[in-house]
Formats: sequence, C-alpha cells, structure tokens
Amino acid sequence: IQISITKFRAQHGIHPSVDLQNLEEALTSQGPSDTYSQGELLLELNRQYVLRGNFSRAEDILAEAADLVYKHKNKRQIATLNLRMSYM
Repeated sequence: IQISITKFRAQHGIHPSVDLQNLEEALTSQGPSDTYSQGELLLELNRQYVLRGNFSRAEDILAEAADLVYKHKNKRQIATLNLRMSYM
C-alpha cells in the first residue's frame, strides 16, 4: 500500500519537491522478490525524470526497467514500458 501511495503522490504532483527522493528510497527499500513493485517504481521514476527534462537518467532507468519487466513478463507493465520507450 505504501508503494501505491508513493507512486500516486508522484503521479499527481502532491509533493513535487520530494517525489523523486521518495520514489528512489522506496525502490532501494524493496526486497529482490517484489519485482512488481520494483517495476512500478522504475516506470514512475522514468516518467518523473522525463517530466523534469533529465533524459539521460530517464533512459538509464528505462533500461533497468526493461530488464526487470521483460524478465518477469507482467503484461500490464510491458505495455506501459513499451509506451514509455516509444515516448522517449
């Protein structure tokens, strides 16, 4: 639930000054077994970096997300990932 709240706040700009930091902290606090949450956080981090104009960091995160998402074959995340790749 905490991951969903963090992601929601970032998506809707509730606390824009700390959104990136909260997403990064949530990502590092995840265990290796929660790949769905990791994928969601990586996809939102990519979106946030694109919105802020940091395309090189967004591209790095997208590559990391691609490895994780394609490896675990979550169809919803694959669709979002493909959309983000085409946007980049």
